[in-house]
Amino acid sequence: MNALVIISEEIYSRTNEGKPAPDANDEWKLIVLRAAKGRHAIENIWNECLSEIAKRVGTVPEFSKIYVVFHVSEVLPQILWPRTTEDQYESLQEHFRKFTDARVCVCGFHTGQHSAIWTSVESIDRLAEIGLSAFAMGVVNAAENLGPRRKTEFISILKHRIAYLFIPMDLDLQGISEARNDERGNEHTGSKPNRAEDSSAYLKDVLDSHRILTRNGENTHYLGKLADLQYYVGKVPNKLCSIDDTHLPAGKSMLDLLQSVPLEAASELKGEGETLLALVGIGLGTAAPVAEDKSLIARFMQLLDRSDGENVDEILDFFQAEHKLASRKEERPEGVDSFHDWFCALMNALDTIQQKYQVRKNVA
Repeated sequence: MNALVIISEEIYSRTNEGKPAPDANDEWKLIVLRAAKGRHAIENIWNECLSEIAKRVGTVPEFSKIYVVFHVSEVLPQILWPRTTEDQYESLQEHFRKFTDARVCVCGFHTGQHSAIWTSVESIDRLAEIGLSAFAMGVVNAAENLGPRRKTEFISILKHRIAYLFIPMDLDLQGISEARNDERGNEHTGSKPNRAEDSSAYLKDVLDSHRILTRNGENTHYLGKLADLQYYVGKVPNKLCSIDDTHLPAGKSMLDLLQSVPLEAASELKGEGETLLALVGIGLGTAAPVAEDKSLIARFMQLLDRSDGENVDEILDFFQAEHKLASRKEERPEGVDSFHDWFCALMNALDTIQQKYQVRKNVA
């Protein structure tokens, strides 16, 4: 048997104080509750659910699945919606698992014609006409369809935060490259470049504006950016990292989201996930950074941190030079001949993951 628990003051009042008829059949048990006034601890929601189930059924039965949908403004009035409530869902689920092995699905809803869950829940007025099973499945389908959308939104948030990390850097390096091209053009005319065309001066200005020194005097700005990227992707711990779980949507990294898909969907995303890990320098199956001497992007970031501004050619030609080394070929993704190419490959990998994730309707 499955259980559908609805927590809503309005639905409670519409159903004879939470006693709708029919409220059970061989497939479903329907329980309608009202949120207790003045109690906002999330565990109280489950305690109330369990108490009501025990009252009506005698003991907590061995449900296969338990779905709880609740009116957000009644149950979590002090919680920001929707970001923080994702953590609340997980806490609710963990609390319920103390009492049952059933699969638990928790989802909040708002009232109004644009809320798919509310539209389904509101049809409880016609429960006797449409039947409990059809009613329950309508609510469940509306709740489960929010899962892929929520997680797709999380991927979009992560993608934009990652882009924000590297767009300024990409523009700086493209500007330095253009300045070097101007210099090479001036070599043929014999004219001396001005400061705007001086690629070395340009590089020094960029490095000086971003320099972050450790206690021993080492610059860590660019390796710090890589550490933040690796945390966004896989929560890789690093003392240079400037972010924590509060910077992730609902505390989820990209790997957290990819690992939440069912097995039949995981195979479709496996290749993209491996490409992403290779680009950001995270070892497969380790959730740890690849050693710097084995990571192309880590070596490039280290080169920038150690630069004094006099090695423009070494920086701009780094990716092509590494590709020429036989020992480095396997570390260089196809078509990556510059930092700009690497950044584009990274964003393309994230775009592909988002697109494939979005079409999965059975994401957990």
